[in-house]
Amino acid sequence: HRDLHSFPTRRSSDLANNDQMLQRYIPEAIAATIRQHPADATPFISSVEDLLDDTNADVRFGAACALAEYKGVNDSKISAELAAGLKIIYDTSAPVRVPRPNPEDGLKQLMAVETLQRVGPDAKSMIPALLEYAHSTQDKLSREHALAAIGYIDPNLRNTMPEVDQAVKNDRTFKSMGSPVSPK
Repeated sequence: HRDLHSFPTRRSSDLANNDQMLQRYIPEAIAATIRQHPADATPFISSVEDLLDDTNADVRFGAACALAEYKGVNDSKISAELAAGLKIIYDTSAPVRVPRPNPEDGLKQLMAVETLQRVGPDAKSMIPALLEYAHSTQDKLSREHALAAIGYIDPNLRNTMPEVDQAVKNDRTFKSMGSPVSPK
């Protein structure tokens, strides 16, 4: 028999990564199931809708991401959660204004941008929140991603906003190089 100390243990960083993976992909899986099998998904949609009232902000946000394509962003609970997911939270203890060092914030922002891009033209009401995020983030890739999403949501903005047009061009170049992510 082996002594307990010889078994490999899971590090807390592994568990945190697993939590982030679940936080990111479960809402996407629910959204894909609803999109691909709407009739089969109908019985559990109300359960996911109930999660929009959960006391845990991460649960509400995940539910909003899962339901956004199906219900649209005109649902006030969904739009409020997606807008909250785009907010940059600043470290109030720092002597200068800097985003708090929390990787979950970046994950939520990415998920919100990707969700709104998947919703497409029906997400036009969220463009101001996307623009605010794009202009306030210090991360160049996140800014580009948000601006490209705006261009996919409302292609007409490419004509009036050069930064949106350039972001879409850059995004398409990146995708043509083999990125697995593609716009709707």
